[in-house]
Amino acid sequence: MSDVDNKVKMIVEGLLLAAGRPLTLDNIMQVFSEDERPDRNELKSVMENIAEDCDDRGFELMEVA
Repeated sequence: MSDVDNKVKMIVEGLLLAAGRPLTLDNIMQVFSEDERPDRNELKSVMENIAEDCDDRGFELMEVA
């Protein structure tokens, strides 16, 4: 994972933990400034990495309808 992807991952993890509610990809993308915003495919990849990392933690990342 590149440094940029790692930074995006850290931001998204913090956002998800702080939100306390489900967030759409669009909600998550709006947190980033336009010049730093990941594209949808990059964000989906980061979300998959976060979900894998959650496997051995006390919480689970789930995609909802």
